[in-house]
Amino acid sequence: MSILDEAKKILEHRGAEYGDVNVSFSRIAKMWTGYLGWDISAHDVANMMILLKVSRMKKKYSEDSALDVIGYSVCASNLLE
Repeated sequence: MSILDEAKKILEHRGAEYGDVNVSFSRIAKMWTGYLGWDISAHDVANMMILLKVSRMKKKYSEDSALDVIGYSVCASNLLE
């Protein structure tokens, strides 16, 4: 199974477990907006999660984190549609 196939499988599982990415990331964006005091969008949430995973991989590469970067990239793209 390719890494893209694995990422697709994870996205499907997470969607079933946590619900629609737009709803979930919009909720997170509202919480981060309240905490930070400036507007954060659902798309910003996806990008910030990518940066979190990249930061972790700077210390130590992890295929799990690489899969998450792919997944969050798909989420970011979908949130722009």
